[in-house]
Amino acid sequence: MEPIRSGLLAALHDLAPHASKIPFISTVDGAAKAGQELDAEYWYRNVREPVRFHDAVSYLLKESGVAVFLEIGPHPVLKDYVVQSSKALACPATALQTLRRPGSKGPEPESDNLWTAICACHANAASDLTRLFTRPSPLPALPLYPWQHMRHWRGKVLLPDIFSPIDRDHPLLGHRVPSADGLWENVVDINVMPYLKDHVVQSSVLFPAAGYIELAFAAGSLTLGKGIIDIEDFDVLRPLTIPAHGDPIIQTYVNPDDGEVEISSRGERDATDWTRHARGRVSKRDHQTAGEAANLAEISSRMRHSVSAAEHYAGAAVRGLEYGPGFQGVSNVLLTAANAQQREALAEISLPFLEAGGLEGYAAHPSLLDSCVQVLITLIGQNDKSTASTIPVHLHKVRSIAPLTSRIFCQVLMRSESERSAVADFRVMDPAGNLLLTIDQARCQKVDFRRGAASPLISEWWRPDTATQPMLAPASLPAPTAVRDTLTDELSKIAAANDREAFYRDIRPAFEHLAGSYAIQTLTELAPGDAAFDLRSLGAPGKGHSAGGAGWPARE
Repeated sequence: MEPIRSGLLAALHDLAPHASKIPFISTVDGAAKAGQELDAEYWYRNVREPVRFHDAVSYLLKESGVAVFLEIGPHPVLKDYVVQSSKALACPATALQTLRRPGSKGPEPESDNLWTAICACHANAASDLTRLFTRPSPLPALPLYPWQHMRHWRGKVLLPDIFSPIDRDHPLLGHRVPSADGLWENVVDINVMPYLKDHVVQSSVLFPAAGYIELAFAAGSLTLGKGIIDIEDFDVLRPLTIPAHGDPIIQTYVNPDDGEVEISSRGERDATDWTRHARGRVSKRDHQTAGEAANLAEISSRMRHSVSAAEHYAGAAVRGLEYGPGFQGVSNVLLTAANAQQREALAEISLPFLEAGGLEGYAAHPSLLDSCVQVLITLIGQNDKSTASTIPVHLHKVRSIAPLTSRIFCQVLMRSESERSAVADFRVMDPAGNLLLTIDQARCQKVDFRRGAASPLISEWWRPDTATQPMLAPASLPAPTAVRDTLTDELSKIAAANDREAFYRDIRPAFEHLAGSYAIQTLTELAPGDAAFDLRSLGAPGKGHSAGGAGWPARE
């Protein structure tokens, strides 16, 4: 930008800024600036220096007490940055937008969006009510008898990007959406659920597949009632990435008629496109029991190999699964022999941060259930030494018998394994061997993120043909400056022949004057004198329509 400094300062030399009527917060200085200081030098700095948008928002939040930001434009661009800055400063703020560009479903209702933004400004006390209500309202006379206390506050009015005092039915599931039955919505906020940021796959924070299972259990229990809940034919379709800045909105829907469950998300509240992440079916089993308690000592006696927690998570990291403390629940893993007819594993799962609380309302806390699924990584690693990650893609049946506790045991029985996937059963028990949760026929796909894309079936290989004559040495090319000097005259002629500036300055105005002169001449010949005329009278016979007739030049 430095080369344009002198030219820009010269072009803006005549600027004569005055004092501003509205406070001006500069993103160049990150603070308030007087209007008369917005001279040519300032606007060059605006081009040359970094944008201090965060500092400007910080000034408004802390120094000016501004808490409502309205972005005026065809589509919100800066609104998310305002929200990020307010969170970083721990200063509550509301960010709104006026319009949105058309989405996949067509254009946005511009008038409705604009009115919504105006109403939201009023609701956030960001307007001068005296301009709306000019006359003072008279104070109503209150009744003299004792009041009858009746509560009418719903407390669940949803306005865009405005905090609402809503009651969540479940920590992860969120609150019911008033406009639909069987629909829940929540914000995936790692500040509220910090353990989620520890589920890292290939350096990206992903919403765990165990979280989708917990959402289905929670929605199923609220729809069908408490008891033993089954999830059947549960497909994990797409991952949900949790960005460092921004909180996705996640929705869980259960059809009360057939138990179909779907889990979808969108990047922000104002986005119109939803991504479906998981689907399946939930049902309630009224006459099922957990059965007899398992003998953990007898199960562990079949396993001669032991893997420590450090070894387990080192192996997971090699496969691109970089779990943080919130998902490091595996204490140790016992394994049968690698060539055993029935390969199985038994692991102790314990998460200290859940011992003090945090399990309330959960049937299968995602940190605990994901730690159970992790055991399959070490079981696969006995024979498969590749760097492929293990990603759950289909669960035939998941049954919740009782809520998972902070210390549990997980038994994994391998059904089948290939180079691409593995199928296993999971049995989750408490320390006494009581069955808490089962997963039947969980199919996990092996994905090697570290390996490049697969080679195509047909590939090209270019090589010299030895049957042809040797190629001649390439001719030397002239230097670019020599080409420029040679073409200087020709380029000048081309520029002169296509002088667009002269066309718009001289020729086009002449065309407009010529067209106007012809129009006046034509109207004068069609309707001579000062008599009034209209289109019908101008088009009447005898007004010179025929080629070569009166008032019209003959056609050639």
